[in-house]
Amino acid sequence: MQSLRLRIAFRLALVVAAGVALAARAGAEPRKLSPADQNLVKNLAQSHVAGVKLGRLAAQRGSNPAVKAFGQRVSQDRATLITEMNMWASSHQVALPTAIRPEQSAELKKLQGLSGPAFDQEYMRYALQAHRTDVTQLQQGAQQAQDPNVQGLATKALPVLQGNLGAAQTVAAQVGVAP
Repeated sequence: MQSLRLRIAFRLALVVAAGVALAARAGAEPRKLSPADQNLVKNLAQSHVAGVKLGRLAAQRGSNPAVKAFGQRVSQDRATLITEMNMWASSHQVALPTAIRPEQSAELKKLQGLSGPAFDQEYMRYALQAHRTDVTQLQQGAQQAQDPNVQGLATKALPVLQGNLGAAQTVAAQVGVAP
């Protein structure tokens, strides 16, 4: 009986040791993302950073209370998604971009030069377009990403951005921008 327990304990120890070795090996050799998955992660990170910057600007400079509130919501939602992406990226040894794309930078600069209703309308026009693009990319990514972790990122972010898109359509209509 005691020898049977020793054999079971020994086999269990071997299984645990093999699991630890595999986990260490997996940690030492990060999986390479496909080019499409890399592109999705990069675009998503840049969109989140732009959403935070533009949302903060709208919360500060919007003249319509609904635009201010929407900007605050987007900024908070995107900041949360950035935090989650950064945790994922560090555990998967993936470098995320922290800079926004040139067209996002141009929009930020354009908005910084506007005020009043002109600001509100331009911000909401851009927010609608950006959220539509992001939602489409996330829908495709959730279905087509090769890495299950990238699929998970897309699946988790999708309802947040769909909610923001719905809110953007409502606020856009309030400031005279066709949804």
